[in-house]
Amino acid sequence: MKARLSPEAARAAMRASALEGAFASASDNAGTTYVPLYGLALGATPAEIGLLAAVPNLLTNSLQVLWALLTERLGRRKQIMLFGAIGGRLLWLPLVILPWVSPSPTAAVYILLAAVAVRAAVAGMAQPAWTSLMADLVPRQVRGVYFASRNILVNVAALAATVLAGLLVEAGGEPGGYQLVYAFAVIMGAIAGYYMTQMPDLPWQGREQGGAAGVAAAETRPGRRRWAASLEILRREPNFMRYCYTALVWTFAVHLPAPLFAVYFVQDLGGAEAAWGIVTATNFATTVLAQRYWGLLSQRLGEKRVMIVSGVGAMTLPALWLLIPAPSLAIAVNGLGGFFWAGYNLASFNLLLALAPQARRTTYIALYNTTVGLGMTAGPLVGGYIAAATGIPLVFALSTALRLVGLWLFARAVYQPMVPVTADDFLPLWVKWWRQAGTRAFLARMRPSWLRRGHRRPRRPGHARTPDQSGRTLPGSPGG
Repeated sequence: MKARLSPEAARAAMRASALEGAFASASDNAGTTYVPLYGLALGATPAEIGLLAAVPNLLTNSLQVLWALLTERLGRRKQIMLFGAIGGRLLWLPLVILPWVSPSPTAAVYILLAAVAVRAAVAGMAQPAWTSLMADLVPRQVRGVYFASRNILVNVAALAATVLAGLLVEAGGEPGGYQLVYAFAVIMGAIAGYYMTQMPDLPWQGREQGGAAGVAAAETRPGRRRWAASLEILRREPNFMRYCYTALVWTFAVHLPAPLFAVYFVQDLGGAEAAWGIVTATNFATTVLAQRYWGLLSQRLGEKRVMIVSGVGAMTLPALWLLIPAPSLAIAVNGLGGFFWAGYNLASFNLLLALAPQARRTTYIALYNTTVGLGMTAGPLVGGYIAAATGIPLVFALSTALRLVGLWLFARAVYQPMVPVTADDFLPLWVKWWRQAGTRAFLARMRPSWLRRGHRRPRRPGHARTPDQSGRTLPGSPGG
């Protein structure tokens, strides 16, 4: 039997989740935004900067199935969330003391790599449990609006934290500014942990429904057979499996240049390192403004259509980076990226919750995250080595082409019913209001006063109108 919360308790839980997300976003974005530039300041090469993104992604996502199985076995989602989320954010602390304990600049790069890798592995523990809990906590019919509203708060916090991080880097210099950034990330992570403790620990429904799916038997099997059983469930959901492999292609293309944008901004365009925080903050600002638009659109038109439309915009972003001649224009490109990624990320998360069956949802989500993690790992590695051999522009061009392939595969392979739409369906609500009520009100005010009062202009003699038998009025004739 599914546990139910009272409406008041559910609202309080969703408020706590929103506040937790805000402080967690401040911690994560202040930290991850400056990892490539921290490595660059320590003397890392483009290939090593690729490793700084690839190795944490590998550990985070390759362990997803293990964390999901642990969640299924223990059934304690809140405790696992707390350990992973709080532990992962407190592990920014080694980056605070890194310049003081490193014996050499070369060693500092590898200590940085090890620190961010361990942090990512621990933080990844929270993801399957959190996603599964939120699917049970937030009703399906309000997910679009709720997560859009939550994402607004999350991105406002990310915007503020990223701007502040840029100011800290500018004030502290190298490496002191980066040490201040990661001290700030630790504090924000601790506050996020407090709000996570306010969330309820709903019973995990997969343990009750597992009989039909063979969960109870799977829990008694050895680890190797349990892994095989987890892979078997993908074959039972072909649409979900297609969503996974198309996401793998797309994610590989997206992460191919991911850690190189900051390097390109500083080295190729000549931008200041502290200004990178402003460029990143612009992305969050437009994301905030676009969340409500995409959230309402997702509920009306469906997640797949929103992913396709926003994905077309996201596909062009690396090519736009190649076209900008000055670092100041990076603000415009990143701002445009925030608009498109707001729609894509919101819709892809909601589509994941919709396609993953409730029975063993934690394992389905973990398998999806593991599949996507392969792209997140391979992309920066391949991109880093291509950049070291031929330069960053080729990586941007390859990313654009591969994003097109991934989006095309998704549109053809993944099934979700889509209602017919027109171009007007994508207009914001305020534009529709203006076209309907607003325009009429404006024209009403522009009419002459004698028309607004309902008076009719006197007609010249000989132009009176007389009704015919059908009730219509016909021009009158002189004297008749």
